[in-house]
Amino acid sequence: MDALDALSFDHVLRLHAGCSLAVGACMVLVPHALFGRLSGEPYSHVAHELARCYGGLTLAQAWFAWRTLGIADGRVRRMLAESYAVCYALTSAALLRAALSSP
Repeated sequence: MDALDALSFDHVLRLHAGCSLAVGACMVLVPHALFGRLSGEPYSHVAHELARCYGGLTLAQAWFAWRTLGIADGRVRRMLAESYAVCYALTSAALLRAALSSP
C-alpha cells in the first residue's frame, strides 16, 4: 500500500499519457495485413478505419493528460480526471455490450 500512497496525480497523468500515446499510435499506424491477422476475420476496411479513429481519440487523450500536468487549479484537474473516468466507463460499457451481444 505504501507504493500507492506515494503515487501522485502527476505520476498517474504521466503514466496515462504515455500508455495512451503508445496504444493510440499503434492503432493509427497498424498496417492492413497485420490488422486482418489480429482481428481473426477477413479484412474489413470499415473496422480498420474505426480502429484508427479510436486510436486518434486515444492520442488526443494522451495530449489532454500531458497538458493537464501544467494546470495548477485543482478543480480543473479534478474535472478532467472525472471526464477520463466517465469516458472510459462509457467505452467499457459499450464494448461489454458489444461482446455480450456478438453472435
